[in-house]
Amino acid sequence: MQTMNERNQENRLIDAKGLMVYYVTSIIGVGILIVPGIAYGIAGPASLLSWIILALLSYPLARSFSKLIVERPHSSGLMLMVGDVFGVKVGQSLNLLLAFTMIIGNPIMGIAAARYLQNIVGYDDHFVLLYGFFFMLASILLNMLGVKMSNRIQFISFLVLSIILSAIIGVALVHADFEQTGSFAPHGYTAVFSAITVCFYSFLGWENATNIAGDVKEPRSSYKKAVPIAVLIVGVLYVLLALALIARIPAETYENTQTVLPLLLKGIVGEHVGYLYNALAIFLIMMATNAWVFSASRVIVSLSETNVLPPLFSQTKRNHVPLYAYLLLASLYGVILLILASFELDEVYLIQMTNFNFFIIYLFIYGAAIKFYKAVRDRLFYLGMMLLVLSILPFFEGSAIFSIVLGILSFVLIAIKRSQEKSVP
Repeated sequence: MQTMNERNQENRLIDAKGLMVYYVTSIIGVGILIVPGIAYGIAGPASLLSWIILALLSYPLARSFSKLIVERPHSSGLMLMVGDVFGVKVGQSLNLLLAFTMIIGNPIMGIAAARYLQNIVGYDDHFVLLYGFFFMLASILLNMLGVKMSNRIQFISFLVLSIILSAIIGVALVHADFEQTGSFAPHGYTAVFSAITVCFYSFLGWENATNIAGDVKEPRSSYKKAVPIAVLIVGVLYVLLALALIARIPAETYENTQTVLPLLLKGIVGEHVGYLYNALAIFLIMMATNAWVFSASRVIVSLSETNVLPPLFSQTKRNHVPLYAYLLLASLYGVILLILASFELDEVYLIQMTNFNFFIIYLFIYGAAIKFYKAVRDRLFYLGMMLLVLSILPFFEGSAIFSIVLGILSFVLIAIKRSQEKSVP
């Protein structure tokens, strides 16, 4: 057995094309299939503004992370940089918070896949979380096939995603009726900012690709090539899908459903074709889940390599797979879904909480970047990104409370861990 760190020095398997595909498939999945319906329910047709704003902000957001990670291309490179600037304790605390966030947030994709399966099979709502867990296990099994096989699966999913979503959006827009949209902002324009706190979940992933930097060939050139193409693809698909939803479904008749594809295709295709699209939606979500589970495993590995978790979780076996990291994720995903079932919580709360956690992490990363870079242009860029994040935070409301508690818990756990290390002679 060997550690991931040792393996990364020997062989990096993801090139610029693979990195671009990883970006797109990790961002587009549950975000494009579930969130547009939630945002539409919050802000009505004005939710389109939320998508346009976030699409325009995607490039500086993606660039802000890729520019930093090439300085230290490691699975915890950004957190190492934060640790260099604010202290090791802070860096490790944020890395632990990132792990908590992925453990809590990733099952949302499993739930999304289960809801689309429900459209086909028609099982009771009480089984959604159970099937969601099965989908998470399936993604873990796919990742256990190894990085090379995972790259091939992601590329196939990218081709399918591009063709199918383009076809769906094209058909919906051809049958659109823009005159029936009614009031553009039925809930007021402030609702646009509330919708942004939900829509942002669809853009999570620009930072996600930094966790796989240790697997990327020639990181500096690969990230520079991959980011612009991925941003363009993601932005265009999101905005066009939101536009198609608005044009197809009047805001006053919209039912707060979270499965978007059936709404776009209703009355256009037969029921049997609708089942096919639900099946394809499950496939797309699973590919996004695959990317996020892969990234989460690298965060677990980085915590092990920095002695926050036992060394066992950074050890690899056949195909350089961190088996114990994946087993840990499987167990924790099950715990999260069990908690959801016990307290009858839904995905919307988890989405907003996950987004808030990432925003907190962003603030520390941007703060570290301001101190790391000496050029005024670089410092102003990251200062602008920090101010942007701060301007959105007030709209998270209740979900922020649990996020703050989770952040404090991460810091306390790291403080205890480090004090125990110092007490050992």
